[in-house]
Amino acid sequence: MDQNHKKDGMWILPATGPSPTVQMSEPDAFKNISSSNKFVVNLVREACQNTLDATDDATAVINFNYYKDESLRYGDYSKFFSGLNNFIKKSQIQDEAPEKIKPGEYKQPDFILIQDYGTGGVEGEIGSDRENNFWQFFLNWGISNKNKNRIKGNLGQKGLGRQAFLWVSRIKSCFVLSKRANDKALCGMSFLNAHSDEGVQFAPQAVFAKGTFNSVYELHSGSEQEVTDDEETLVNDFEHKFKIDFEEDETGTAIVIPLPRIKFSDNFEVVAKASL
Repeated sequence: MDQNHKKDGMWILPATGPSPTVQMSEPDAFKNISSSNKFVVNLVREACQNTLDATDDATAVINFNYYKDESLRYGDYSKFFSGLNNFIKKSQIQDEAPEKIKPGEYKQPDFILIQDYGTGGVEGEIGSDRENNFWQFFLNWGISNKNKNRIKGNLGQKGLGRQAFLWVSRIKSCFVLSKRANDKALCGMSFLNAHSDEGVQFAPQAVFAKGTFNSVYELHSGSEQEVTDDEETLVNDFEHKFKIDFEEDETGTAIVIPLPRIKFSDNFEVVAKASL
């Protein structure tokens, strides 16, 4: 077994080595909301906050959509989850009530799409180190990736609010497609239980990526320097299946939350509007 990470399908689970391990848990700020709609409220607020922080003085638009009807989905989605379910099962061995997802749910998942337009996308060089906004968004928790000079009003600065995207999902996962001026960057993350396997200690977060590079990851969408035909095809298929509709010269960020919590999904549109 690789002592640095484990790769299964399209997902990678990094090993922690001798580093301390922090279990990902629902933030107290989320728990303090008494309403059963707390996940929707936090989701909408965090998404709008991110968009506002990214727009500067420009005009931006953000849309929220929940795709529940199977007739609105296209083909088989399971390749995007390939390997993830194995990581989830392994990490939940000690759980009293582990989340059980049927194979058919990965093949035809319901999902929430949050898409903003005109924001420039999540910036940062993909092939660089993790000290930029892109990798801080995916990998650094408790450290804000927001430029303090651009934060408006009481917008978040603790680097925790974006957890809302994952806690809404039954598998605590989300995908992010960043459409920047010159490229597209597709990544994903999933919260797991920290656990060991064959004597190797693994982190509590898996990443949708094809490899590792120093302290960051090689993405399925390619790099700034090169995008292969297979990588372009994968991203196009992802956009098509998850109904992401950026125009050719448009920038922005699309967040896909698969398999949302059942108690949350029934009245999503009503609660989302009320949260604005």
